Amino acid sequence: MPTPNKLAGEMIVEMNAISKLIENVETQAEFDSISSDLNQHGQKLTEIGNRFKAMQADLTLEDRKLLEEKGPAMMDAAMRMATAAIEASKFGYEMPNLPGR
Repeated sequence: MPTPNKLAGEMIVEMNAISKLIENVETQAEFDSISSDLNQHGQKLTEIGNRFKAMQADLTLEDRKLLEEKGPAMMDAAMRMATAAIEASKFGYEMPNLPGR
């Protein structure tokens, strides 16, 4: 079973993968060519987020400390993804549905 810290790391990887795919898209055709990959990363990110949310009630103090260390990297990845998503919204892109805290 993955730890919360590992899931947080996986979320960062997926958010950065989504960002990397859409940051340089300039045309609808380019967007269309990556849409399958975007959907796969978005689904993975949502699944990871759901698993993470399910274990939040049982976080130990150690888990919380490790997650706190990942906080800046998670925020950076989330902001990068959100910025790229805003730009890609003109092509019909919608950010993955992530569970709330």
